[in-house]
Amino acid sequence: MKTFGLVGYPLGHSFSQDYFTKKFATENIDAQYLNFQIEDITLNQQ
Repeated sequence: MKTFGLVGYPLGHSFSQDYFTKKFATENIDAQYLNFQIEDITLNQQ
């Protein structure tokens, strides 16, 4: 199974997870779509 998703914060306004979950099921695609709600994404370089 492949995994696709959306990264961001906030994600409550996004319709993507529902849309793609239904699309994958309807078209018999072995994949999942997840929301990765991450408030602060930073790269700590030292």
